[in-house]
Amino acid sequence: MKKLSIILCSTLLLALFALSFRFGWQPQQAVAAPSEQGLMGLPLEFYLLVNQRSDLWLVRMDMRDVYLPDINLSNANLSEALLTRATLANANLSGARLSRTNFVSANLSGVNLTGADLTRALLQSSDLRGADLTDAILDNANFAGSRYDDSTIWPEGFDVEASGATSTGPTSEIASTP
Repeated sequence: MKKLSIILCSTLLLALFALSFRFGWQPQQAVAAPSEQGLMGLPLEFYLLVNQRSDLWLVRMDMRDVYLPDINLSNANLSEALLTRATLANANLSGARLSRTNFVSANLSGVNLTGADLTRALLQSSDLRGADLTDAILDNANFAGSRYDDSTIWPEGFDVEASGATSTGPTSEIASTP
């Protein structure tokens, strides 16, 4: 019974989070880490829930301009999510399902995308400096105008030159600010 209560509470929190973004909720100001008020005005408990669960279902979620550096979304399903201009610097998206996700102009510097499915993902003009894409599935992903550096790790056999991504050269300092 206790486990069922936890699951129901978690589901309710996720539904509230989804609805807040669906109806245009915008944070008053970005915060770099949780505080007593929580992340972006959300309760601290929700921030901890997101960082402890690894199987979140956030399909088709509208999260434009969200500021979530260092967040753990490993194995989450973010397929067809809208993450335009999002800041996910140093986040853990390993094993995540990101097919058809829109990361246009997103800050993905230092992100762990190991084993993530980025089939048909839109990554135009995104910042991939220092990202780890080891074993990521990149079928038909669009990297036109995205930036990477010498520390970016691509899947074996991936043709970076043909992808449309642009090298910034040597490893550069990774920023987690929007």
